[in-house]
Amino acid sequence: MQDVEKELPGLIRALLQSPASKQRELIERHYTPDCRLTHALVVAENREEIVRIFQFWRFANRRLDADINEIVLDRSGTKVWVQFVQHVTGFQHYLSPPLFGFSLPMSALLYLREGPAGTKLICKQVDYHSFEGILYTAPALGGLLQHGLRRAISAGMIGGAQLAAHLFPATEAWLRAVVPGYEGCKAAAARLWWRQAPPVRWRRVPAPYDPSL
Repeated sequence: MQDVEKELPGLIRALLQSPASKQRELIERHYTPDCRLTHALVVAENREEIVRIFQFWRFANRRLDADINEIVLDRSGTKVWVQFVQHVTGFQHYLSPPLFGFSLPMSALLYLREGPAGTKLICKQVDYHSFEGILYTAPALGGLLQHGLRRAISAGMIGGAQLAAHLFPATEAWLRAVVPGYEGCKAAAARLWWRQAPPVRWRRVPAPYDPSL
């Protein structure tokens, strides 16, 4: 790619929509031979494996499209972040109605390397899917989660906070009257609950996410 921000949206759509032979041509032109792709469900160790993954995904779905929402190229020109929504229509015979369809929000981090004639080649691709994006696009389950469970949890949290806001002033006034040294106990409890430093010895700090795994 000569102009990454201008050419990348067309490349993404072409990779999703083109026949197998065109997909191979695009990947061989824009990806390095040792390119690696990591995804929540698949991993490819070289360009040939990436070709096969794109070909399988195209064959497995009747129609694929994408709306590109944002492209951010870093100052060094070695990484580009893409946010887009992939529209998927499920696999079936072309004479029958679609079995399913959904829109999946996702992001991709592309690592770039200098290519011939001043072009940029993709040497690594890391795909990210938001947890809620996957859940909410699942057939049947997505609707239940969005319109049932999510609304119920939201109502419980908002209602609980509103109830606490009404009850706490009277409860605190009663505690001040009956508990000796209430303010000191309250300050000690706050320090324990909101503790930030020093870190708790037995609490292990999780390692940072490594997209190469």
